[in-house]
Amino acid sequence: MMVRIAEFTSLILLAICLMPAGAHVFEMPGKMAMDRDAYFAAQAIYSGRALFGIAIGLGIVTLIVQTWLMRGTGLPAWLVGAAAVLLGVALGWFFLRVYPMNVVTQNWTVVPDNWQAVRASGRAGMRSM
Repeated sequence: MMVRIAEFTSLILLAICLMPAGAHVFEMPGKMAMDRDAYFAAQAIYSGRALFGIAIGLGIVTLIVQTWLMRGTGLPAWLVGAAAVLLGVALGWFFLRVYPMNVVTQNWTVVPDNWQAVRASGRAGMRSM
């Protein structure tokens, strides 16, 4: 029964984690075509997305718990463990690539001189600021 509760909780949390990532994928072509003023105006819609970090953290924890609960059941617990690791890697990628840009641009409220290069190349554009 505990495995089923952990599976359900993990599934819900992972679905919540995928929402902002999916939105970014589908909106990217439109945003990359925007001029500077429209692009920075659109950035304001992301102000509440930090709350998704709660779902990511809880998702990692529930996946670890689920992996532990599944040991010895004959079910492929290593797949769940791999999901926990990959979610952790995604979180690491955010802090290595996205968060530094958010800091430099003050969550995209300060327009850097080379904003197109910064937007297109992430951290590579940060070096020339």
